Amino acid sequence: MFLNSFRLLWLFIVIPNVTPVGRQLDPTCSVDWNLAGKTSEEIVFDLSCNVTSGWIGLGLSRNGAMSGADIVTARLLQNGTIILDDRHGVGNQKPIRDIKSDYKLLASSKNSSHTTVKFSRLLNTCDKDGDVEITDDTLKLIWAWGALGPAENLTQHKPTNRGAIVVNLLDKKVTPPPPIHSSINLGQTVTLNSNATLYTCKIHKLSVQQKNHVIGYEVYFQAQAKQYAHHASVLSCTPPSGASADQFFSQYADQEYDCYYTDKYFPTEHCKFFEFQWTLGGVPTYFPEELGVPIGEQKDQYYMTMFHINNPLKENGLEFRLGFNLFYTQQLRKHDIGFLQLGLNSSRAYSLTVPPNSAKYVLSSHCPGDCTKILPTSGIQVFVYLLHFHLSGKKMKIRHFREGVELPWIGYDGNYDTNFQMSRMMRKHVTVLPNDHITVECEFGTKEKWLNGSTVIGGRGIGEEMCQAFLMYYPRTKELNRCGSSVEHEQLLKFMGIDKVKMDKAENDPMVLTPPTLAGKRYSQVVSGINWTTALRDNFQNMTKYGPQTAVCQGVTSDKKFNVIAKYPVIKKDYVPINKCDGKGGHSACHKFKVSFILLQITLSIPFLVFMVLS
Repeated sequence: MFLNSFRLLWLFIVIPNVTPVGRQLDPTCSVDWNLAGKTSEEIVFDLSCNVTSGWIGLGLSRNGAMSGADIVTARLLQNGTIILDDRHGVGNQKPIRDIKSDYKLLASSKNSSHTTVKFSRLLNTCDKDGDVEITDDTLKLIWAWGALGPAENLTQHKPTNRGAIVVNLLDKKVTPPPPIHSSINLGQTVTLNSNATLYTCKIHKLSVQQKNHVIGYEVYFQAQAKQYAHHASVLSCTPPSGASADQFFSQYADQEYDCYYTDKYFPTEHCKFFEFQWTLGGVPTYFPEELGVPIGEQKDQYYMTMFHINNPLKENGLEFRLGFNLFYTQQLRKHDIGFLQLGLNSSRAYSLTVPPNSAKYVLSSHCPGDCTKILPTSGIQVFVYLLHFHLSGKKMKIRHFREGVELPWIGYDGNYDTNFQMSRMMRKHVTVLPNDHITVECEFGTKEKWLNGSTVIGGRGIGEEMCQAFLMYYPRTKELNRCGSSVEHEQLLKFMGIDKVKMDKAENDPMVLTPPTLAGKRYSQVVSGINWTTALRDNFQNMTKYGPQTAVCQGVTSDKKFNVIAKYPVIKKDYVPINKCDGKGGHSACHKFKVSFILLQITLSIPFLVFMVLS
């Protein structure tokens, strides 16, 4: 039943409302869902299908397959009755009914063309044998429909009567605010070349000459561009000291450049302040009604667009347009939005080294208190987080420490999907105070078939890796825009038995110069050639995760940048979310608010997963 492959959707959502979320699953079925109950621990679905007989079904799967999926089916009996069954998948066969039914049929109707079913389920049913808990993890929603056989039981669906999409059931609906007064187009033309990875940039001068607020934005593509675009950014530009913006940037404006590897000079290093971000999964973004991104505060303001283009077949000469539309208003909102990049800077390249045949290699990157101490005294309020990996990333969490205590995670995804890198609207905003310590933990695995157990190092290409998280917050500050740490290259080279390397500007995998026994090999080749015993692997993991690292604290301008040494803060106990089914997790009574947060987190986790219930 149900399909093993799935269609990928792109999402970047930032709207704080409780409007039911909906999806058109395919031409036949659509579904709406919303949280219910006093503590929002229940999710309600409205499923409507252009089906009047047989059965319709929907499942929640961690990998897109039917096996292990949590499935609900509605049988449309000949006497007009609709029977809802709670089931689970055990392979490509009829799903088995659960011993305990956790779906409740609330209402149903049928006319000459459609059947509509409304039902509910708890986010966490505590049924470990047949149900999937709904959390912030990314899931695959699978669905199908078919005919009823003898005794009005399910029969196999047709190959075309099934589908799947990637979802997070805790997402909120995107609702454009009325009215959108004006828009700015930041577009550029991309021409593919023979490189598999292309970062293409363009500098734009804004026409707005007084303060306005951007209240939403979208990324647009010509049709053929979608298959190549991996992620995109809009960054504000600051001229070097002593130069005006027009004097410095006008000579580069309105021309497309390779962001990093061009023979011509391009001022990428002067355009580093993130303003807007899009990744695989993004749809139009609108901000809460009290928040906006300021534009036009400075005379002659310049922005840079940057697009990561993935061209695995190395097609040459194809040209297409893509860009950002920024929606703005002169009616200023209460707070200015800021953007903070966390994690490993991609320019650090092989500071991110995942040994071959790794199952659960964890990389840490810190934004220590010595960096956050420059935040406003009252702190900042984080309301959105975005997690960013490439192909080998499995799990990521943003850990939060204060005065020797680990607070609830700012963000987490334990079932990451690189094709669904959505921005996550937080139901409860998180306060980050001066001297708080934030750690991004990234878990990688390289045993999958497409990675073939290979060594993976950091880089900008899709086959290389990143470990980054992005926060949107208010009120805006220009003191801190990037914050992250990494292991020094010298430590890694020493561990691998390498004395000296050479790395050109366009490379991330350096050539070994000495010792003579390794000369001529690439760094990754040396790593792959090592006999990675369990003891050696553990030593390397401990060094790269728990050892001292160099953290970079970067403000808007180059003069607001400094380095500090960072490592995990000393705490008595790691934070663990409470599991309401076994009562485990959380913290002792000395930090009661953590418990309430965890309960909130569990409450939030469950609703979205069930939403896609029937199709």
